[in-house]
Amino acid sequence: MRTTLTLYLLLVASTGYAQAGKVNMLPEVVFVPQSPDRYVWERVWQVKGRTMPGTTIAASDSVVYSFGGFKGNMFPRDCGYGARRELGRLEGGRFTRETFGYPGPGLTTNIFFVRDSLMYIGGGRDSCLTLYAWQDFWQYNMNTHAWKRLKDLPFYYNAPPCIFPEQNRVVVLIPQLTFVDRNLARSEPVFYEYDPSADHWTVLSGDLPDSQIRLQLACNPPGINLRPAAFRIEDNIFVLLQTAGGLRTGCSNAFYKFSLKEKKWTKLPNFPGWLETSAFAVSDGTYGLIGGGLAYSRAYRKEVYRYDPVREKWERITNMPRGLAYASGWRFKGETYVGFGLNDKENTVGVWKLKQKK
Repeated sequence: MRTTLTLYLLLVASTGYAQAGKVNMLPEVVFVPQSPDRYVWERVWQVKGRTMPGTTIAASDSVVYSFGGFKGNMFPRDCGYGARRELGRLEGGRFTRETFGYPGPGLTTNIFFVRDSLMYIGGGRDSCLTLYAWQDFWQYNMNTHAWKRLKDLPFYYNAPPCIFPEQNRVVVLIPQLTFVDRNLARSEPVFYEYDPSADHWTVLSGDLPDSQIRLQLACNPPGINLRPAAFRIEDNIFVLLQTAGGLRTGCSNAFYKFSLKEKKWTKLPNFPGWLETSAFAVSDGTYGLIGGGLAYSRAYRKEVYRYDPVREKWERITNMPRGLAYASGWRFKGETYVGFGLNDKENTVGVWKLKQKK
């Protein structure tokens, strides 16, 4: 009996050992960052004979739209050129323009996004000498071609807003003006979320961790104003707090993360590029890209830097083909684009797509 029990225990132990030996451990995966020197910029569209700074871009599932923009460049000596009252369509490498009777007075640096067959447009300025943007907000039905006046915007701003309508949320970063008196205002970056179904704006953001970046701004041109450049990766929005004048105010390279879940600001490593203004910002879903912009000498910059949110590290990538300022960056059909604004080739407007060498 003892022999039988001993044999049974040995068989059980042997079986367990054999089964344990069949378990395959998963291989260890190490993330290898994409090489920063293997990017190329491919020109996908160009039009000659015009400039389009101050243009706002909105992308639907099939079309990229542009709205507004100045006819000349944005320096005070060229403000007499006025603003464009037009909607542009960039589709299949072809750009078409149409005047669709926008009823608002603000025609540049507008809040502009698309939800299904509805366009939302509002705010904006009517010239580059305007002290602050208008507060009217409109909905345009692309099927019925009808305009509908919505509730006025609950804020004032002067510099271009940063708009994030992805992931079923419309989030807007406003360089908001708070007026101290008739001649003095404070500019601060404030996040809002818009609910199209209720036509309602909700404040999301709290105070910045560094109070010294809040500027007391004279509301007289040229003025100094926060001009944020921002990109989104999942539920975090990364913000470069450059200034509108490109002046040495100490905050042009301050870089932050804002968590949409926690509604909290976090200070990150400073942007390593030249202290400048009017840079573009866009994300490819993994990295953030900030580049171009206007140097103190008013030369357009070509440098582009990418930010790795996992390693919290900046790296320089391939230059833009031309110096570029007042430009926009956006995602369309899973690819990254930069364009519009002003570039080194006078009286031309271009759009470039970011690609990687295989």
